[in-house]
Amino acid sequence: MTLKDFRIKARLSQEELADRAGVSQQLISKIERGERSNQTLDTARKLIRALSDAGVSCSVDEVFTTEAPPEPKPTEAA
Repeated sequence: MTLKDFRIKARLSQEELADRAGVSQQLISKIERGERSNQTLDTARKLIRALSDAGVSCSVDEVFTTEAPPEPKPTEAA
């Protein structure tokens, strides 16, 4: 899951998440679009705490993931 997925699961807008985390809405938008490459651990902690307060748990890696992992390929029957 991506930050956007967690934010939507928490039923928060970018602005609401930004306000709760103490960061700018523009930063949330950039992270969700994968445009921000120098995210800090402090930013991750703020986002994780804000999402946790909204009832959604995630990890640092998940906060900065911009794409969902690929679906596993079906295995062929032998």
